[in-house]
Amino acid sequence: MSTVQDLNFGFAELAWNDDNQPIASRFNDVYFSTTDGIAEKRYTFLENNNLSQRWQQQSASHSSFTIAETGFGTGLNFLLTWQLWLEARRLFPDCAPSQLHYISLEKHPISWRDLKRIWQLWPQLQPLSDELLDAYPPLPTAGCVRLILNRGLVHLTLYIGDAATGLRQFSPCSDRNNAAPKNMSFNGMQTSVDAWYLDGFSPARNPDIWSHTLFAAMARLSHADTTFATFTSARLVKKGLVEAGFQLIKKPGFGLKREVICGNFQGTRNCAAHEQGNRKTPPRKIKRGDTSDHYWHLQELRTRTEQTSTEREANQRPIKSALVIGGGIAGCNTAFALSQRGIQVTLLEQSAGLADGASGNRQGVVYTKLSPHPSQLNQFNLCAQIFANQYYAQKLNGTSLFDRCGGATGVLHLAVTTNQVEHYRKLAQHYDDCPQFLQWLSPEQASEKAGVELNHPALWLPNSGWLAPHSLCEQLTSPANIDLRLNCKVAKLERWKNAENGDQETEQWHAYSDSGDIIASADTCVIANAGASQQFSQTAGLPLKPIRGQVTHLSESAPLAADWQLHKLSTTLCGRGYITPVYDGYFSFGASFNLNESATELNPDDHQVNLDNLASMLTHVQSSQQESLSDTLEGRVGFRSTTPDYFPIVGPVPNQPHMLEQFAPLRHKANAIIDASGSYYPQLYTLLGLGSRGLAYSPLAAELIASLICNQPLPVDQQLYRYLHPARFLIRNLIRSER
Repeated sequence: MSTVQDLNFGFAELAWNDDNQPIASRFNDVYFSTTDGIAEKRYTFLENNNLSQRWQQQSASHSSFTIAETGFGTGLNFLLTWQLWLEARRLFPDCAPSQLHYISLEKHPISWRDLKRIWQLWPQLQPLSDELLDAYPPLPTAGCVRLILNRGLVHLTLYIGDAATGLRQFSPCSDRNNAAPKNMSFNGMQTSVDAWYLDGFSPARNPDIWSHTLFAAMARLSHADTTFATFTSARLVKKGLVEAGFQLIKKPGFGLKREVICGNFQGTRNCAAHEQGNRKTPPRKIKRGDTSDHYWHLQELRTRTEQTSTEREANQRPIKSALVIGGGIAGCNTAFALSQRGIQVTLLEQSAGLADGASGNRQGVVYTKLSPHPSQLNQFNLCAQIFANQYYAQKLNGTSLFDRCGGATGVLHLAVTTNQVEHYRKLAQHYDDCPQFLQWLSPEQASEKAGVELNHPALWLPNSGWLAPHSLCEQLTSPANIDLRLNCKVAKLERWKNAENGDQETEQWHAYSDSGDIIASADTCVIANAGASQQFSQTAGLPLKPIRGQVTHLSESAPLAADWQLHKLSTTLCGRGYITPVYDGYFSFGASFNLNESATELNPDDHQVNLDNLASMLTHVQSSQQESLSDTLEGRVGFRSTTPDYFPIVGPVPNQPHMLEQFAPLRHKANAIIDASGSYYPQLYTLLGLGSRGLAYSPLAAELIASLICNQPLPVDQQLYRYLHPARFLIRNLIRSER
């Protein structure tokens, strides 16, 4: 996903025929058969990939199935695949995969409004299309967007952009898209696609998509059981597929179409050479201080792509159990993401209750700092906000997390400076066709939304809101396969083979108490306990900094609440501070930002700062008159855990001594070429440094952790992943010769 300035394409340009069916004006081509689009798609892609038969015969250990598609278009292929998967799950519950992962690539996405119109053509798909429409992201926004559907069992990853470039984001490569050596992967396991839908417009009308780069990327993501299907039988398509290692089968086409082709992957070829059109790859050059062509974020591959599915299952043991250390927002979201994938989770929290540390405020806002300016941090903020809005709105047992644990009241980002007015206006103009995501409001319009008179114009996010962290954490840890253990402090982590399980070859992580006893053991471990992570030898070197914050609590019956008419507040306000609607008889507002302070007691001066910031948002309010009140206000002190670059730390934990040795040449030559993967503790991950944006950051960060652990497609661009990666600080410090 990129920012406004990076965007060089827009919505699909549509024309409509007499039957109210869409035509792609840009390519002068149809999206589906004008006679029977559903039958055409089912035959061409679902039947020719043998999905129904394969899902009846899956082994029990094959828990997920991944499909990749070139050309999301109207989304009809996805809706039909989802429908078929649900039918297979109903008829063959012991065989059909428990999770469906669907990657779709689209350079010219159809707008939300046009999709709503198109999906009305297929009332038989309405329950699915309605759910997809509710989750559909604001577009056009370049890059990866992950959608969670069907109570977490269906994951749709949209890549908005060039298809070949998009596919490369799901296979190991450098930031500059140089393909990584074949022995590297994201997590030590081979990420692969089980079936391909090649559904771009015909080569005659859209030749750019059918490239050497596309076919090479397909080969890199395929295994011995991977199949493909496509409507086109053009010579260049067949030639590209054969050269990439696919076997072709001709079949009769649908309707007036003479033939289509399908087939399966026969084996890997020299993908890098094929990607250059069989030309010699030019020498790599790296600018001084640039690590974009290094592969430090990757791990050594432990299995071979030539193996069959049976061999892969025998040699690549699935993760069945996980330890999560930390019962705050980060740990609880991680535990939930893993539990949805069928993993047995043991959640260890040292306090007597959940959300007792930095996550312990009465209320929190789903907030990130949005900006139209191009930067990786702005990109991540946008990704996280979009994902969090959808994540908290998804219905679990009929009710959303917003409804259970807070309120989808919308959030007003008040523009309190001239720069903010300019930036928010520009951002809102970009999303002019996506009012369900954000809108620009005048002070009068913002006041109407808020229920109180406001001093400033605002960016309005109608699908965001506030949550009570303690209630949220209780809901996230409610699944039966999460074993919550409170008052459980972990003093040390070690990994070794657990012979007591009767399997001499199984290594597990073991959590020890202060007395040296083993508290719990599991296949994988996630450290998500904020600053307390510094006590573990494996994560002691990660740069975390505590920042004190004080929140003010004001009773709704207090005279000040009546004077300032806070009882009328119907949404969440964010300006120089924030305030949430009343909850359990109190308003929460703040929070102070105190560097280099460690006091845990409430400070009247910080209450006054919070009052002043609140007053600055409201019309006709003078905070100076309330100075005496600040001594009697209630509140809470917490310590945010932040990082030097303000990105959270998400991913595998680096083995620092080994990596310092591997990448030592960077100390002396910042542009040294090092074709080596990083060195990481096996199956040890971390989610830390969320700062004051835990509610917004943690859902996407937890989804990334779970995807890595379960060897599933990443929910973010590979380039953005490197900015979140725990090893980034080590590499930067080597280049700066700080170690």
